[in-house]
Amino acid sequence: MPWKERRVRIERGLYKVGDVYWACATPVGDRKPQWGKLGAVGIQEARRKRDEFAYRLKTGHAAPASSRYTLTELADEWLQHLEGLVETGELRLRTVESYRNGIRLHVLPALGSRRAASITAEDLVFWHEAQRRGGAADWSIRARWVAFRGLLAYAARVGVIATNPANSLLRRERPKLGRSKDRFLTPREMEALLGHARGSASLAIPVLLFSGLRVSELLGLTWQDIDFDREVMIVGYQMSRKGNLRVPLKTESGYREVILMAELGRRLRRARLVARFSRDVDLVICNGVGHTLGYSKLRKDFAATCSAARVAGTTPHTCRHTFASLLIAQGREVAFVSQQLGHASTKTTWDTYVHLFRARENAEAARSALDADFGRMLRAADRPHPA
Repeated sequence: MPWKERRVRIERGLYKVGDVYWACATPVGDRKPQWGKLGAVGIQEARRKRDEFAYRLKTGHAAPASSRYTLTELADEWLQHLEGLVETGELRLRTVESYRNGIRLHVLPALGSRRAASITAEDLVFWHEAQRRGGAADWSIRARWVAFRGLLAYAARVGVIATNPANSLLRRERPKLGRSKDRFLTPREMEALLGHARGSASLAIPVLLFSGLRVSELLGLTWQDIDFDREVMIVGYQMSRKGNLRVPLKTESGYREVILMAELGRRLRRARLVARFSRDVDLVICNGVGHTLGYSKLRKDFAATCSAARVAGTTPHTCRHTFASLLIAQGREVAFVSQQLGHASTKTTWDTYVHLFRARENAEAARSALDADFGRMLRAADRPHPA
């Protein structure tokens, strides 16, 4: 159709000519896009009409009442559903929090006002491209994608959409798993942290560095979990995200005995002797009244220590990665490292730290080969030269 004024693209499928919005969509099986005049309306109304136009064009029907859910409305309902699963023990609260952050921070700002029934595979591809242009790491995009796909699966389950558009993406269009940017502390950084740790951090940081415990496991550790005679820490509980509640670990593989190095054992013994709360059932890391220190306070104390020690780019979880790197550098087998970390399988350990295992293997092989091939040159150079 002729355009007397300049056509301005607002977003996918939505254009503006002067004060008038227009929708653009392509019928199934056709290559030629069709246009629909939406009128001089507000942006939200224009999006609603655009979605209805596209739905009608692709299906030949008016949108059913259930399809009028916006993605934001559907997300609120889905997250409430997930919270119910937490109450019954079918899902971890941390998982729901991860999904909530992924949806509210990285999906709804772009698509929240859209009708859920109007979301297409093309929208998902466009969203993925926008995430990559924003500089997010592959593993971050993948985590957000898992939440987005779960939301759409719920929409299909309750009949808001006919099928999940995420299922129709080609393999190359789906966010790749990627790998998190693991940060490992150097010996100098470790010394700096230990030297500047004060308050709760003076005990929390050594335990995190030389045990590989997760933050939840550290906060759930009691004095009876430390077997000084056998030199192990028995990890079977964690601190719940909701209040002062110590709960069993979710997986059987998480239950484990972590080695207790002698010097860390001595530090823990000294700490118990002067601790205000030192009964077997008392928490090792606690506040002034014997309750859990809490995730926020622990992270705040850790951040203050990092700032004082001038160690950047770290979190408490960095200590877990560091502990794994120390074991690997010592030549420990994958199975042992996996058991110490409480991974569900050695595959998880290998996939996470394969670069460290291979670097050590290659370094040892390279040293041996260099010595065999060129050591004679150095030995020959050490011999006395004839006068």
